[in-house]
Amino acid sequence: MWRMALTRVWVAACVAGGVGSVAVGCDTADERGGTQHIGDVEVVATLPGTWAIGVASEVTVTMTRGGVGVTGLAPTATFIHVAHGHGGTTVPAVEAMGDGVYRVSSLTPSMAGTWRLTVGVNGGTAHWDAVVR
Repeated sequence: MWRMALTRVWVAACVAGGVGSVAVGCDTADERGGTQHIGDVEVVATLPGTWAIGVASEVTVTMTRGGVGVTGLAPTATFIHVAHGHGGTTVPAVEAMGDGVYRVSSLTPSMAGTWRLTVGVNGGTAHWDAVVR
């Protein structure tokens, strides 16, 4: 089985606003995820350290406002191979776990390269790019 390490995570956010988009920098990021903001919602993602091609993985995303978990959101997720523009072998699913914690599952890379997990909420998005070799 091919194994690939999550060797780099690049984090950026883009918040949709009135007539355009404003880039928002990340607070922290490393191979295990990162913290960033979508508007006034703080978004923290916990990524797996290794991935297996063709095997589904999960990511935990916590959304808070003022330190309190934000519930009642309907986040969306995509998982796309950046260079080829295609998804993995499964469609990502987002499930509310309570207290602002959301599980993004069915993240199944089909090949090596840069994969982008995008989580959207309230008209904005947060992106985590994993370069896998």
